[in-house]
Amino acid sequence: MIILNSSRPLKSINIIYIFSFLLIIFLNLGISSINNGFLYFYQKQSILPSLFIILIISINYLFNTGKNRMFPKKVLFLLFLMNLFGLITILINKLSFNDSLHIIFINSLPIFITTFVFLINNTRLDFHKFGLTIVSIYSTWLSLQTIFQFVNLFLSKGLIDKGLLVTAVGGSNFIAAHLLITTIFLINYSDIHLKFSFNKVAAIISIISIIMTLSFGAYITFVFVILFALFIKFNTVVLKIIFSIGFISIAGFFLLIIVPYLLSNFLTVDSFLYNTFFTINIKVNYFLQGDFTRLFSARDDLYILSFEQFLNNPFFGSGEFITFNGIEFRTHNWILDSLLKHGIFFGFLFILTLISILKSINKYSKNNNFLSSIKFSLLSAIVHGLVEPNFFSRSFDIIFWTIVGFALVEINAVSSFKINKTIFY
Repeated sequence: MIILNSSRPLKSINIIYIFSFLLIIFLNLGISSINNGFLYFYQKQSILPSLFIILIISINYLFNTGKNRMFPKKVLFLLFLMNLFGLITILINKLSFNDSLHIIFINSLPIFITTFVFLINNTRLDFHKFGLTIVSIYSTWLSLQTIFQFVNLFLSKGLIDKGLLVTAVGGSNFIAAHLLITTIFLINYSDIHLKFSFNKVAAIISIISIIMTLSFGAYITFVFVILFALFIKFNTVVLKIIFSIGFISIAGFFLLIIVPYLLSNFLTVDSFLYNTFFTINIKVNYFLQGDFTRLFSARDDLYILSFEQFLNNPFFGSGEFITFNGIEFRTHNWILDSLLKHGIFFGFLFILTLISILKSINKYSKNNNFLSSIKFSLLSAIVHGLVEPNFFSRSFDIIFWTIVGFALVEINAVSSFKINKTIFY
């Protein structure tokens, strides 16, 4: 599954790196503070997996010789500043020990995970296949949890309530957030020399799981990013126009004619397809009526309330997400989450970091399918996070920044190759 590169010596420390990485995935998907479930175990203290992850990465750094590690200085600097403003938030708001520890861990994850991927790159591995395998394992593991829970709910209750669909990473919207970035990567990445089809199976299972989450935001994001990727791949303006008109026509025909027809004539009320198409039909009608409050499940009201709370601590945040009647909620928008939690300086740096990473990826992604796949994967997270929760949670941040780490390693390799080619040729 993971192909070795014979040009590099295999050392015992390299095996430790790889084993540690797989252990981090286990701690992320195999242990949850929510409940027991299929392929994961209950752990009451949610902070314990986080502490183990920090310990694992720290131990690996102690064994690292420091050679061949050229982490992008600009990204590292931006991530360091983000951590600094996170600490200021803790000090100003005098947060509890557990809350402070959680914030420090979440804000440190980007640096911890991305630099750890650079350590893995020093091993005797075919890095493309390693990255593809890690994403496939992660996506398959979470998909199996989702499918089992979905089937279990259907058999035990006779209906599907997305509010009851829970796995190790959280509820249906969180599940969809994780699967979106892994699935988009797997779909876009295709290597004609890769004979093993585990990644293709993982992609199919993941698409099925995304459908099962009944997350309307995930559906829209998935279609948008896939179509955008296809649109980019067309070389001429004429083809782009033909593709756009064709898609709009087909989508309009399906949503406005086929879906209502199926609901009225063929689908039974208690079927899964009926519930799915009924939700789509209602959303389309809300859109046509201009009822955006219902279209986005009152998220516009939530955004207004979030912005009002942000104005109470605009510079360094409150260390919390939105609170209502003493209960903390996610805003379903990563920009508002960053502003509420840490203030405008942190939010600006976070946005700047994402832009810097995407610009670097886009610069080297031409004729590089690995980077191109990562680009669309990260884009799906950024778009989906505007209407659903994803960033600033341990499980999501680990897989997101792992994929970012893969991109930074590839950029480092491609840019070094181009420099060497210029010098010697």
